[in-house]
Amino acid sequence: MAPVADAGRLAGALALARVVAVVAPLDGRGCLVAPPSDGDPDAVVRGASRALGPVPVVVLRSDVTAATGGSVRAEQWRRGRREEGADAVRSPGLVLAGLPDAAERVVHGAVEVADLPGATSSAGLGRVAAARAAAGRTGGAQGGPGAPRPPSPVLPAVLAVAGLLVLLLEVAQLLAGRGSVLVAAVALLGVVLGATAALRRRAAAREDRAGSSDADA
Repeated sequence: MAPVADAGRLAGALALARVVAVVAPLDGRGCLVAPPSDGDPDAVVRGASRALGPVPVVVLRSDVTAATGGSVRAEQWRRGRREEGADAVRSPGLVLAGLPDAAERVVHGAVEVADLPGATSSAGLGRVAAARAAAGRTGGAQGGPGAPRPPSPVLPAVLAVAGLLVLLLEVAQLLAGRGSVLVAAVALLGVVLGATAALRRRAAAREDRAGSSDADA
């Protein structure tokens, strides 16, 4: 269990750390993290606790079965290592008591983490998509319906062209002795600002397309 409320952001952080895991939110009380069906639980525990740095994670280990029962153990991990000492001792009963019923059902084998509402996976996320997810920009990275798109570069490009035309006309007027240096300076400033904004928006559009392609891959 990781004290991170946003499952998408946590999945992105895990993908950046090259940890393949399934993540499901717990109604604002953190997230459950579990290995895929063919994954290594210990590798996920170490990798997730390293990815979260100084933030402690609680590891629930269960051998409970419907036929024979079993036990649940709680461990506290930080920076890829299990912590020892009185401050790190956790009661599994108290841990589960503070969590939604879904956590207890997972621990007792009644449901998989992947089947919980809002579950997502770090598997298959490329570095760009993972970085955007970790930053809370999953919609833009995935290109889904309603995803925010970068502003269009068309308007600043049009303004830059208009400013260039005004600048050329004003320069012609200055050469004829009838123009204004101030108007020419303002037109030049408009050209520079418009061109800069257009280039930045084109770069943002390319980055968004690259993120979408990376997520699809």
